[in-house]
Amino acid sequence: MTERTFGGHTLVDLKKLRRHPADGANFYLAFLEAAPEMFQLAEEFETLESFVLSLVEKIDKAADPSTGDDQRVKILDDLKQTLDDSGIRSIIASQ
Repeated sequence: MTERTFGGHTLVDLKKLRRHPADGANFYLAFLEAAPEMFQLAEEFETLESFVLSLVEKIDKAADPSTGDDQRVKILDDLKQTLDDSGIRSIIASQ
């Protein structure tokens, strides 16, 4: 049986590389080859996290009693546009 490799490294080699920060690039490239979807998921997570934080910030501003009615309307319009983001929709639809 052939030993499986990742970026040209065996699992034993990768465990050794992981211990040495100077070998981080080799470990990263091997991991990228073995599980490219993990990097896509991490990127999507960061995008969704920023999206949710933005939503919360806008909702907090709209709910703040010191926010004027004109400002509140503008914030809520901006919130509606944010919810219609095609990039966010594609991430959610892919799950």
